[in-house]
Amino acid sequence: MTVRGKRLTQEHRDLVGVILTHYKPSAIYSDGSWEFRFTLYDLQKALGKNSHRNNNWIKSKLDDLQIVQIILEPSKGQFERIACSVLNDHCLMRGNNIETGKTGNPLYTVTFNRHYLAFFEEDINVHTEALTDAILDLENPATQSLVRYCLTHNELNMRLSQILNNIGVQPDGMAKETRSRVKKKVISELDVLRDKFGINIEIKTGEKDPIVYYKKHTNVWFMNPKKAKS
Repeated sequence: MTVRGKRLTQEHRDLVGVILTHYKPSAIYSDGSWEFRFTLYDLQKALGKNSHRNNNWIKSKLDDLQIVQIILEPSKGQFERIACSVLNDHCLMRGNNIETGKTGNPLYTVTFNRHYLAFFEEDINVHTEALTDAILDLENPATQSLVRYCLTHNELNMRLSQILNNIGVQPDGMAKETRSRVKKKVISELDVLRDKFGINIEIKTGEKDPIVYYKKHTNVWFMNPKKAKS
């Protein structure tokens, strides 16, 4: 798979994963695309974001998922080469629409591209449902993203700054003071990371960038949907 046009981070992966695992399709169209409906308030709550009322962040990520171009070269099937986006569209329903979520907020719709869904089914799915509540209990959104990133690996040995860069919470170009503040917030939850998720952050004297160690949690399991169906 090749990604062009937008740099997708762990935040984008978290967003896609939450939608596809927390909600059932509201419509499955004849071309194979799937539509989901939810309120942005509920979606941000599921993602563990602190500001449930500020929707700018999530709209921006959905924009990225529609703009990005993904190049797939399947080893089998009808197509030899596929160029598609993750989303066909994402739309906010009018506020006076009779269809609202449990909170009374207007519904938001996203429609996943059929080719991306086929790729997603072929990909390895990571099941972390047993740890969802513990992840949402974490105080810092950056720590939540770090946990989700670690849980997608069988084993991890990586500098903390590299992980924070990979998940998009400490990108290149961020001010040094801000980078330091983000890192300190993650380290402040060091004990919870170790006790609840088996994620160890080793801080050595004289080193500014700790190393993160992780081995697969007993409550996390991996499944290839295609193999499971066979």
